[in-house]
Amino acid sequence: MRAPGSTSRRTGARKLAGAVPMRESAIQAAVVQHWRLFGQPHTLVAAIPNEAAKGQPGLTKGLPDLLVIGGRVRIAFLELKTPNGSLSFEQKLFRNLCAFVGIECVAAYGRDEPIAVLEGWGILRPNLNGPVR
Repeated sequence: MRAPGSTSRRTGARKLAGAVPMRESAIQAAVVQHWRLFGQPHTLVAAIPNEAAKGQPGLTKGLPDLLVIGGRVRIAFLELKTPNGSLSFEQKLFRNLCAFVGIECVAAYGRDEPIAVLEGWGILRPNLNGPVR
């Protein structure tokens, strides 16, 4: 599920000449740092460390990047993608499971879109000056 009102990940991403695209790990670090600076009280944004632990018992393919607790969603998941990224089959299955049981699970693209999602969920204090660069 894409964030409401979000731009297309393929056409909405601005590309700067010579700019190196952010990796998902850098997007995740930026989003978590933004929450640490601007998070509402009684909220949590935490990484789900599934990617780096491939092949270990108990890991589940398709789990999203971030667990989100608090705000208007109570509990939700956020899958972070580069502007041209796409969901894997397992990620789509997890998203569908969440929808079936009534839990928000959103894929957000780039660095600014996940921050907008967290603001919309009431996890971050609204930034009246636009995205922090």
